[in-house]
Amino acid sequence: FEKLPVIVHELLVIEVWRSKVYPLRRAEFRKIPTIGYMYLHYEAVLVNLLEGLLFNEDAPEALGDFELELLDYCYRKVLYLNAIPDEERLIEEIDKEKWLNMTDE
Repeated sequence: FEKLPVIVHELLVIEVWRSKVYPLRRAEFRKIPTIGYMYLHYEAVLVNLLEGLLFNEDAPEALGDFELELLDYCYRKVLYLNAIPDEERLIEEIDKEKWLNMTDE
């Protein structure tokens, strides 16, 4: 379990990379999409690995100070998920607008 802080550190590094570097190099990744996909998939793999490892009783103790960093990461992801607009609700709103703006012809 001594490698858990390294996994959390890698997770935070790839998150910063995705938010800062990926937008700048997106055009390059469109030419060869597998390279960009590998970086984005790496974050998902790290999260899945942590999910499996943290079921052990000793894992949270092994995280040490990185426990707070992991909590902060999870908090940011939950905020992101709550900020995504619901497509069905948007479609309903658009339909309401369409019906309200219709005139009898």
